[in-house]
Amino acid sequence: MTTLAIDIGGTKLAAALIGADGQIRDRRELPTPASQTPQALRDALSALVSPLQAHAQRVAIASTGIIRDGSLLALNPHNLGGLLHFGCVR
Repeated sequence: MTTLAIDIGGTKLAAALIGADGQIRDRRELPTPASQTPQALRDALSALVSPLQAHAQRVAIASTGIIRDGSLLALNPHNLGGLLHFGCVR
């Protein structure tokens, strides 16, 4: 089973496809948008994961905040695009 691993960080966004054997199959990075809007973060994450998502059976998300009930709560919003709450699930 292949996992799409996503890291939502204050300075960069990263995504990787991880195979069942734990090996990285593909990896991509983008800077975290400086515009500090939810839409800018959505657009950057979409551009980052679009080429990878069709190959994944599951998703894992890590962030500089707390993810609860599908929403990211940035503990230090100044480091994560000025966001207080960000929906991770649609």
